[in-house]
Amino acid sequence: GFPCQPFSAAGHKKGFKHKSGNVFWSCLELIMVKKPKYFILENVKGLLSNDKGKTWKTIWEALNRLQGYAIDWRILNTKDYGIPQNRERLFIVGHVNKQFTWPSPVPCENRLADYVDKTVQEDYKPSQIRREYIKKFPNHIFLDLGWVAADNARQSYARLGRELMPCLCARSQLVCLHGTCRNISVKELLAIQGFSTDFKQVVSNTQIKKQIGNSMSVNVLENIIKSLIY
Repeated sequence: GFPCQPFSAAGHKKGFKHKSGNVFWSCLELIMVKKPKYFILENVKGLLSNDKGKTWKTIWEALNRLQGYAIDWRILNTKDYGIPQNRERLFIVGHVNKQFTWPSPVPCENRLADYVDKTVQEDYKPSQIRREYIKKFPNHIFLDLGWVAADNARQSYARLGRELMPCLCARSQLVCLHGTCRNISVKELLAIQGFSTDFKQVVSNTQIKKQIGNSMSVNVLENIIKSLIY
C-alpha cells in the first residue's frame, strides 16, 4: 500500500510531484530485486484519474515491464467482502505462473450495529455546530463529522452511517450515535477494517486511528491472498 494522499480526492492530487507519490518506485525496485511469486499493491481509485490519467499510465507501463509477471488490477469494495464499510480501493496483483481469478463477493453476515462496542462509557460533548449537524441524522449508527462543513454531495455521502460505515481514512472524525453520542473506539475501527480481536495496540489512540484509516481492509486482502495461493 504505497501512500495514497497524493492521488486521493481528499488530498491535493499532486501525484508524482509530491515526494510520497514516488514511493511506488521503491516498491517496484523491491519487486525487481526480491522477485516474489506474488505481489499486491493497493491505492485509492483516484490513482486512475490523477493528472488526467498520466500517473496511472506511467505506473501501469512500468509494472508491465516487469519480466515474468502477469499483472491484473481491479477496484474492490470492502462492503462486498463481508464487512459493511463502503471503501473502494484499487488493487494491483502480480503473479508468476499462476492462474489467478479475482475473489467472488462475500455477503455481509453482520449488520453495522453489530460492530458497536457496548462496553464504551465515554460521553462526547460536540460544539453547537456539530450538535445541530448530528440532529439531522437521528437513525445513524456512525457519523463522520469531517463532513460537517462540506457540500451537499459530501453530506449525502455521510448518510452511509445507517447500514454502511463511511470509508475510513486517517482524517476521519467518526462518532458513534448508538445510545449516547461518543467518539468511535479503537476496537470498533479495528473491527470495521477486519482486524482480529487480539490485535495488539502499541501506539497511542490518536496514532492507531490514523494507521487504521490508512490500512488495507484485512477481509479484502485475505480473499485476494486465498485466490492467489489456493
